[in-house]
Amino acid sequence: MLPLTQAAWTLSAREAGLIQSAFHLGYLTSLFMVGFINSEEKKDYDTAEKVFRELLQKYPKSELAASAQWMVDHMRTDEVPDFLHADSTASASVKEN
Repeated sequence: MLPLTQAAWTLSAREAGLIQSAFHLGYLTSLFMVGFINSEEKKDYDTAEKVFRELLQKYPKSELAASAQWMVDHMRTDEVPDFLHADSTASASVKEN
Protein backbone atom coordinates (compact mmCIF):
# COMPACT_ATOMS: atom_id res chain seq x y z
CA MET A 1 0.00 0.00 0.00
CA LEU A 2 1.28 3.47 -0.89
CA PRO A 3 2.11 5.48 2.24
CA LEU A 4 0.34 8.83 2.27
CA THR A 5 2.81 10.87 4.31
CA GLN A 6 6.20 12.14 3.15
CA ALA A 7 7.87 10.78 6.30
CA ALA A 8 6.73 7.26 5.46
CA TRP A 9 8.27 7.54 1.97
CA THR A 10 11.76 8.50 3.17
CA LEU A 11 12.07 10.68 0.07
CA SER A 12 13.27 14.23 -0.43
CA ALA A 13 10.74 17.04 -0.52
CA ARG A 14 11.18 17.25 -4.29
CA GLU A 15 10.56 13.52 -4.73
CA ALA A 16 7.57 13.63 -2.41
CA GLY A 17 6.20 16.58 -4.35
CA LEU A 18 6.39 14.61 -7.58
CA ILE A 19 4.45 11.75 -6.03
CA GLN A 20 1.88 14.06 -4.45
CA SER A 21 1.38 15.73 -7.83
CA ALA A 22 0.94 12.34 -9.45
CA PHE A 23 -1.56 11.37 -6.76
CA HIS A 24 -4.00 13.87 -8.25
CA LEU A 25 -3.86 11.78 -11.43
CA GLY A 26 -4.72 8.67 -9.46
CA TYR A 27 -3.36 5.93 -7.25
CA LEU A 28 -1.93 3.97 -10.17
CA THR A 29 0.17 6.91 -11.37
CA SER A 30 1.37 7.53 -7.82
CA LEU A 31 2.35 3.90 -7.41
CA PHE A 32 4.32 4.01 -10.65
CA MET A 33 6.06 7.22 -9.57
CA VAL A 34 7.13 5.64 -6.26
CA GLY A 35 8.78 2.85 -8.23
CA PHE A 36 10.28 5.24 -10.75
CA ILE A 37 11.78 7.55 -8.13
CA ASN A 38 13.20 4.63 -6.18
CA SER A 39 14.80 3.36 -9.37
CA GLU A 40 15.97 6.52 -11.09
CA GLU A 41 16.57 8.98 -8.24
CA LYS A 42 17.51 6.76 -5.30
CA LYS A 43 18.95 3.78 -7.23
CA ASP A 44 17.08 1.54 -4.78
CA TYR A 45 16.29 -1.10 -7.36
CA ASP A 46 14.98 -3.70 -4.90
CA THR A 47 12.31 -1.32 -3.57
CA ALA A 48 11.51 -0.12 -7.08
CA GLU A 49 11.08 -3.67 -8.32
CA LYS A 50 8.78 -4.50 -5.41
CA VAL A 51 6.59 -1.49 -6.24
CA PHE A 52 6.50 -2.21 -9.97
CA ARG A 53 5.65 -5.87 -9.34
CA GLU A 54 2.81 -4.79 -7.03
CA LEU A 55 1.47 -2.59 -9.83
CA LEU A 56 1.77 -5.46 -12.32
CA GLN A 57 0.05 -7.91 -9.99
CA LYS A 58 -2.84 -5.62 -9.05
CA TYR A 59 -3.29 -3.80 -12.38
CA PRO A 60 -1.96 -6.10 -15.15
CA LYS A 61 -4.12 -4.48 -17.85
CA SER A 62 -3.55 -0.87 -16.83
CA GLU A 63 -2.07 1.75 -19.13
CA LEU A 64 1.12 1.73 -17.00
CA ALA A 65 1.63 -2.05 -16.94
CA ALA A 66 3.92 -2.09 -19.99
CA SER A 67 6.01 0.75 -18.55
CA ALA A 68 6.26 -0.99 -15.18
CA GLN A 69 7.35 -4.21 -16.88
CA TRP A 70 9.94 -2.30 -18.91
CA MET A 71 11.31 -0.79 -15.70
CA VAL A 72 11.56 -4.22 -14.04
CA ASP A 73 13.39 -5.59 -17.08
CA HIS A 74 15.74 -2.65 -17.68
CA MET A 75 16.18 -0.46 -14.58
CA ARG A 76 19.44 -2.12 -13.61
CA THR A 77 20.92 -1.47 -17.07
CA ASP A 78 21.97 1.62 -19.01
CA GLU A 79 19.32 0.95 -21.65
CA VAL A 80 16.84 3.75 -22.34
CA PRO A 81 13.37 3.45 -23.87
CA ASP A 82 13.18 3.66 -27.68
CA PHE A 83 11.08 6.82 -27.56
CA LEU A 84 14.00 8.67 -25.93
CA HIS A 85 16.21 7.77 -28.88
CA ALA A 86 13.52 9.08 -31.24
CA ASP A 87 13.36 12.38 -29.33
CA SER A 88 17.14 12.91 -29.48
CA THR A 89 17.22 12.04 -33.19
CA ALA A 90 14.38 14.46 -33.90
CA SER A 91 16.08 17.19 -31.86
CA ALA A 92 19.34 16.68 -33.73
CA SER A 93 17.65 16.95 -37.14
CA VAL A 94 15.83 20.13 -36.09
CA LYS A 95 19.12 21.70 -34.98
CA GLU A 96 20.75 20.79 -38.30
CA ASN A 97 18.06 22.59 -40.33
